Amino acid sequence: MSAFDEVVEKLAKTNRQTATLLLQTVNEVDPDNEFRLEWARLCLNIAETGWHAWESTDAFIKLSPRITQLFGTDDLIRRGSFGLRLCGYSFEPGHSYFAGLQELIQHPEPDRLWLNLQFIESTGILVHQKYQQASNLLVAYFNAAFSVSQRNTLEEVSAWSDLAITLAKEKRANLLEFLQLSRHRVPWTTALDLQKVSVDAGLQFVAAYPKLEHKYGQGLIENQQSLFLSLAAGEHTLAPFFTALQSAALSIREARQLFSLLTEVRDARLATCLVERCQSLPLENLDAMRTWILVGLDQLRINFDAACAFFSLESVRSVELLEKIKGQVNFVDCKRVLRLYAEAISGRRIKVDAFPIAAGQQMEADYRELTRTDGLCIFLPDHVSRYSKATENFEFYKVALLHQLGYFEFDTFDRISLIERELAAYDDELLAHTLFAILEDARIDWRLETRFRGAAGSIRFQKQQALLGRNDKPFSRRVQMLEGLIRCGLDSNEVSFAHKSYHADMTRLCDSMQRLKCNTASPDDTLTAVAQCYEILQDHVVASNSHNKLTSQENETLPDELPAPVDFHGEMDVKQVALNLALVKLNEALKACPDEGMISLATLIDPENLDIEEIKKGDVTDALAMLLTELENRDKQVPADESDWSERLHDLELMLGDVSRQAREQEQFLYDEWDYVIDDYRRRWCTLFEIRDVEESPEFVAETLSVHAALLSRVRKQLNMLKPELLRKIKGVIDGDELDLDRTVESVVDRKTGITPRDNIYIQRQRKDRDVSALFLLDMSASTDDPIPDPNAGPASAAPDCEIGTDADDDLTDNYFVRDEPKTKRIIDLEKEAVILMAEALQELGDNYSVCGFSGYGRERVDYYLCKDFDEPYDQRARGRIGGIKPCRSTRMGPAIRHATRSLVKTESRIKALIIISDGYPQDFDYGTDRSSKDYGVRDTMKALGEARQQGVQAFCLTVDPSGHDYLREMCPDKQYMVIQDITQLPDELSKVYRSLTG
Repeated sequence: MSAFDEVVEKLAKTNRQTATLLLQTVNEVDPDNEFRLEWARLCLNIAETGWHAWESTDAFIKLSPRITQLFGTDDLIRRGSFGLRLCGYSFEPGHSYFAGLQELIQHPEPDRLWLNLQFIESTGILVHQKYQQASNLLVAYFNAAFSVSQRNTLEEVSAWSDLAITLAKEKRANLLEFLQLSRHRVPWTTALDLQKVSVDAGLQFVAAYPKLEHKYGQGLIENQQSLFLSLAAGEHTLAPFFTALQSAALSIREARQLFSLLTEVRDARLATCLVERCQSLPLENLDAMRTWILVGLDQLRINFDAACAFFSLESVRSVELLEKIKGQVNFVDCKRVLRLYAEAISGRRIKVDAFPIAAGQQMEADYRELTRTDGLCIFLPDHVSRYSKATENFEFYKVALLHQLGYFEFDTFDRISLIERELAAYDDELLAHTLFAILEDARIDWRLETRFRGAAGSIRFQKQQALLGRNDKPFSRRVQMLEGLIRCGLDSNEVSFAHKSYHADMTRLCDSMQRLKCNTASPDDTLTAVAQCYEILQDHVVASNSHNKLTSQENETLPDELPAPVDFHGEMDVKQVALNLALVKLNEALKACPDEGMISLATLIDPENLDIEEIKKGDVTDALAMLLTELENRDKQVPADESDWSERLHDLELMLGDVSRQAREQEQFLYDEWDYVIDDYRRRWCTLFEIRDVEESPEFVAETLSVHAALLSRVRKQLNMLKPELLRKIKGVIDGDELDLDRTVESVVDRKTGITPRDNIYIQRQRKDRDVSALFLLDMSASTDDPIPDPNAGPASAAPDCEIGTDADDDLTDNYFVRDEPKTKRIIDLEKEAVILMAEALQELGDNYSVCGFSGYGRERVDYYLCKDFDEPYDQRARGRIGGIKPCRSTRMGPAIRHATRSLVKTESRIKALIIISDGYPQDFDYGTDRSSKDYGVRDTMKALGEARQQGVQAFCLTVDPSGHDYLREMCPDKQYMVIQDITQLPDELSKVYRSLTG
């Protein structure tokens, strides 16, 4: 038996099929017997390396003839020996290597690809040496290597191999991630250059490139190599930067402009901020943007945080400069002019306001939302920056407002109930409402152009701009028809965007609109046009489906797909407006009714405090219809059972009252916050929620007044000392508090002499000089839940596990406390008691006052509890709210002080006093970047108090924190704060502070 036969026999013992395959292939390999023997022994050695190793042998045998044919026998033995080396711990790495070779020799250009083997094998050796037992990793390597070699040039494969070598020396997880990403096409030379600067940057580029290429195109991204290298040189991770680029909503043109600007920025963190806010930037104005960027880079002279806030549009300095560059017009700056404009046009006061801004929301490129009205108020965008000039942006505001006023002026809202009923009768109600909105907007514009000829030019300009901005992408059947109506309403006859088969129907639709161009066109004409257009659209759908003239894709109609609204037209929800105006009608009817229950209901549904979106429309509509009908018929027919009437009225009162409370709780305000690190305000940084729906506890007030009657008397006496100083006696009035002795004697003499006596014989005390508004702001942080410490106790000597304050009340001798009180009094209880006693005393003094509390958690949730507003009576409900104050969470003082200042300024009183009662320094979990530092909160509170002083508000801080001097002396002047060592003296001290502020 020959040596070759012996090898075959041994191979057959391992796997008979493999031996058979070898015999079938040997003649195709080489006729030389010596080479045959060497090749057969190599196959046997591979098969004997381990379990299932015959699979690797099979793969090697199958590709052997082709390798010999193309590259010779020496190359075959070399490749087999390399595969044998890989099979030491598992057959799988060798098998994946041979499978890769099979793919290469089957490629149309095997000679070119065969050159890549030098990089694949050399790198494979290094990976194998480091991870010999990691079979899956080796398999992943060879799968990725052969995949890369087939798609790339020799230079690219070389770069890929170098990347793999570097990552193989680092973490195994990084190498595995790299191999998984290698199935995508990536410019490996760029990745290698980035890796030489930063290993992480190279891997991050590889991970991000596929999505970047898909979004921006291969050429644009690969041209940014120098930009990426400069950012990677800053030794900061590029992952957030690449993520921001993937998320940015940019056109290719805008992306090119952005990349040209990014070359000015050398810091990856700042570049990331810039990309994240790119939609708010006027990228087309490159010169202006470079100026803005240079100012931002100057902030690095202060510190990085200042520059980061600048590029993130969080600092006031940044936003104001950008607004100047963009020609942006803010609603807050032209609010008064727009409100006067609305009043001049309509002849009545209509509330005009900006959209409330949600927490953490940033500015968008042009405007935040579309203009809209709810029938009571017109809501405009927070800002407009559509055009480069401020005058043009202001014109957009005017036209958008004028269009909304058209609903009031041209009878839309007078007929809203009828409109709502007729639209609801259509089978396709969405289509009917959409048609009405399109047609009514067109009617309003045409009527406005006729009546207000001075504004006609501005309206036509906005129409032209709206047409230029319309999308010409392929629409579904219905949307193309509706789009044609919109364009007709904008005075366009262009229908080239639509399918040719639609042109005839579009002509019919536009003809239906002609009646709306009349100077006397009314909402009834719009409803008639809606009916005609609705019929045309329905007929068109039937005809299209029956004749099947369009493709299946064109026949698909998405039920909720609608054309984009016109910018300056905004939006108007017929159902909401109808419901809102029905509530106004109900409110007026109830105010005219003498029934006390109805009057109380009217106070609950004040339309200014009502958020229609919170109402369950069907329930409320039915209730309103019932109640309005009964109001109209009440004089004619009184219900047989008056208790049924009262019960129904009570149910509606509870329902609407609950809605009103929910609406009030949702009222939000955005406030800037001072960041001493960046030496600037952070723009709209904190979201404050003004909450009226406080859990009531009237029994607390009753108990306070009962227990502390003596203290209440003392507080009243102190405050009543203000009366003689500030109440002026007016003599000679017909009604008053006491008689004017001189005029009374004259009146008696006149009567005795037969002369008609005069009636002006009284003296009246009028508040001629006293014009005061005071706001008491209570800290409701969690720490106010602590028990009141004993002021007479010495240094703490109790065991660590002793509950502080459990026996504190037993040693108090002041008449403010009851010695045998069953429960421990807390700091919050003392704050409430002090304010309750002040409120009771102020009722006699007659000063205007408000009681509020604050807490919250984080900058996006600052809670401001409005227990008693300035214009609210101090009734049972207000008392219950004050009694219901309880400890909550953190102490973010700045936004609460700013909101309190805003409330005080609105009173327009001559003396405005803000009294803050707290138990510690301002703190919150996200106050600044250094969580261990108190400086951020203290500095912002100091700024807020300074802002209050600038607006004429006298602020005073009372704290029961023994260490209060440490931070209060920094927050405010010495005469504007007090640290109360014995906090049981708080009520007495509070009344003294009040006298000093308002006397």
